Amino acid sequence: ALPPMLRVPTRAGRGMRLHDAAVVGQPFNVHRWRPAFGIPLEHVESTNINGFEIPRVLLTCRRALVALGGLQEEGIFRVSPDSRLCEEAVESLSTDPNVANDGMKDPHVVAYLIKLWFRQLPVRLLSAVSEESIVNCSSGAEAMQLLHQCGDLRKGVFMWLLDLMSEVVEHQSSNRMSAEAIAIVMAPNLCTLPHGSNVDQVRELEFGKRVAKFVVALLHHYDTVKTRLRLTSNGSPGGDGISHSPVTKDGSINGRISAAV
Repeated sequence: ALPPMLRVPTRAGRGMRLHDAAVVGQPFNVHRWRPAFGIPLEHVESTNINGFEIPRVLLTCRRALVALGGLQEEGIFRVSPDSRLCEEAVESLSTDPNVANDGMKDPHVVAYLIKLWFRQLPVRLLSAVSEESIVNCSSGAEAMQLLHQCGDLRKGVFMWLLDLMSEVVEHQSSNRMSAEAIAIVMAPNLCTLPHGSNVDQVRELEFGKRVAKFVVALLHHYDTVKTRLRLTSNGSPGGDGISHSPVTKDGSINGRISAAV
């Protein structure tokens, strides 16, 4: 027999009945998860900025990079970060692409995430530009015309990237990243290099250099247009007399640049 202190004096009241019916709604401890990396550009969660659909994960990474002083960080986009922090950041951004997580406190992690996002696109940004066109391109204006062939969606994201690269180069006195340096680290993530049994390493290496040269030409052309628009916007003949940058505060490209290039 149970001791008196362990005996239940009365019968338990009616409680909740457990059953196997489907749960309606979302449990409090289940988070939405959708990959932010490695999915087609057409299916990425985006925000419309100046007529272009810019992936939210890229906007989040750029804000974090600027806030951390990453634009001034030596070797930004070139230094390899902690792989564990990168994996955690990717997982977190897939839960919410609008929020920078704890793993994104290192600017080199954030820069790596941007490169990774472009590298993991199933169809890379410059896939619509033929190898022959890239190899034979002779000027920034010509390169920009080829970029127009990629369609508005890819062109808009590429313009966003050019604007970010331009900002990095503006701080090259501290980050040691010239236009050529940033192009070299970005180029392999923007197109698929030729490979296979019939492609030797020399040709693959040479094409990689050509892609980097193509990106440099695009970047110089973009910078030329951006500088010209800044000058006209600051009150020189033909300007509107209002001092403002052709780049918006949220790190997106301005429609005036895209129209000018």
